[in-house]
Amino acid sequence: MSMEVTERLVWDRFIRFFHWSLFFGIAGAYFSASYRYMAVHQWLGYYLSCLIVCRIVWGFIGTPYARFSRFVFPPVTVKRYLISMLKNRPAYFIGHNPAGAMMVYLLLGVVVVLLVSGLVTLGAIDYEGPLLIVGNVLTDEVVYQIQFFHEWLGTYLWVVIAVHVVGVVVSSIQHGENLVMAMITGNKKIK
Repeated sequence: MSMEVTERLVWDRFIRFFHWSLFFGIAGAYFSASYRYMAVHQWLGYYLSCLIVCRIVWGFIGTPYARFSRFVFPPVTVKRYLISMLKNRPAYFIGHNPAGAMMVYLLLGVVVVLLVSGLVTLGAIDYEGPLLIVGNVLTDEVVYQIQFFHEWLGTYLWVVIAVHVVGVVVSSIQHGENLVMAMITGNKKIK
């Protein structure tokens, strides 16, 4: 018995633009900081900040599969889904599966904290940017701890991205679909 598989547009243009722009923006920010191109690093930080704000807004007003309300799962559902992945029998979701949803929230959270810590560092050490006022509020010791945390978080983010990529590969194999291509074309299999 053959099962007919059709495709549906799941990831809208903004979500695809956001996804790839976020990745390349993060890569650019990381490498520009590593090679001390701080003006480029700062502008990429501003760009990523705008991108994140747009994604958060789109998470409330965007297309159905982009809305945060569409992929909120209770912790027990996430746990069951992860166990089912380990048993190679995960349920299929058209949009984000429970593990993917948690990864979206984790990535957004880490990037938001990374951006805020960068803006605090910029305002308090370089006396620039929209958080310039923090230089008058925070002690030097606190600011340098935030700067260290910002640098550490920039490296930690790559670990989170690596886990995300592994999850995409495993999920692609388990469901017999190319999730990377889905994030390029926007189409996913409907089973």
